[in-house]
Amino acid sequence: MRFVIALGGNALEGNYASLKKISSVIYSLWKKGNSILITHGNGPQVGELAEVESKSLAILTAQTQAEIGVKIKNTLEENFVLKARGNNPPKVAIVISEVLVDRNDTAFRNPTKPVGRFYRKEEAIKHARKGISFRKFENGYRRIVASPIPKDIIDADIIKSLAEQRYIVIAVGGGGIAVSRRGKLLPFEEAVIDKDYASFLLAKATRADSLVILTTTNGAYTNFKKKGQRMIREISVKEAKVLMKSGEFGIGTMQPKVDACIRFVEWSGKKAIIGNLDDPISAINGKGCTVISA
Repeated sequence: MRFVIALGGNALEGNYASLKKISSVIYSLWKKGNSILITHGNGPQVGELAEVESKSLAILTAQTQAEIGVKIKNTLEENFVLKARGNNPPKVAIVISEVLVDRNDTAFRNPTKPVGRFYRKEEAIKHARKGISFRKFENGYRRIVASPIPKDIIDADIIKSLAEQRYIVIAVGGGGIAVSRRGKLLPFEEAVIDKDYASFLLAKATRADSLVILTTTNGAYTNFKKKGQRMIREISVKEAKVLMKSGEFGIGTMQPKVDACIRFVEWSGKKAIIGNLDDPISAINGKGCTVISA
C-alpha cells in the first residue's frame, strides 16, 4: 500500500516531539513493505518569514519546504536508526516541489488561507492599512492570502520514482511552490497552496491507497468550540458534503481537510482519515479520529 500522510503546519509549530511518535508508525508501515509519502503545512512559518523578508510567497514557501523538511527528515532518520538496530534503516528524501495553479483562479481575488501568527485587533487594523488582508479567528486575527486549488504536481514523477525505490519521501511541503503555466515557462504566483488539497493531488498522481491528515485536533467536529460540540467519528461523503455546504467547517482550517478527504474517497473509493498528530497510531488504525468513506 501507498500512504500519503499530511502533517499540519500548526500541529508542527514548536512540536517536533510529535514526530518521534509518528516515526515509529512510519517505520512499522515501511517494514511491512508499504510506501510512505509525507506532506506538511507551513502556515505559521511562512507567515513569520513574510513579516521580516520582502520576498514572494513562492520563495518563502521554498524556504519553509527546505527548513521544515530537513527537521522532519533528521527526526525521522534519528529514530529509524534506533529502530533498525544495526540493520539498514529507511532512507528519507526531500523533494522541493512545484505545484501548478490556474492564474485566473478566483482565489486570487478572494484570499482565504491564514498564515503567520495571531494579531491583536489593533495590530491587524494597522497592517490592513498597508493592504494586507486579515480575518478574525477564535484566537485573534490572522493574515489571509490567496490559496488557489492546485491542478498538478510538477514533480510527481520524481516523487513516485523515489517512492518505488523504497525512499520515504517528504514532498509538496506547504502545499508546494505555486507556479502557473505560460508557454514552456512556469512563473511563480503570489499564493500559498493548501497542503491538504496538494496532499490529495499527490495521492492521486502517485496512485496512493490511503490519505491520512494529522492536525491539532482528534478530527472534524460539528459546532466546533460551541455549545453542543461533537466529534465526527464516521461519516459518508454525502453527509460530509452537506455539512461542508452548510458552513460547518472553518474556511482555511478544517474545510480544506474535509474537502480533500472527500475528493480522495470519490477518486479512490477508499477511506480517508483526519486525526491527531499527537496520536498517530490511533489515526492510522482509524480509531479516535474522523473517518470519511463512500
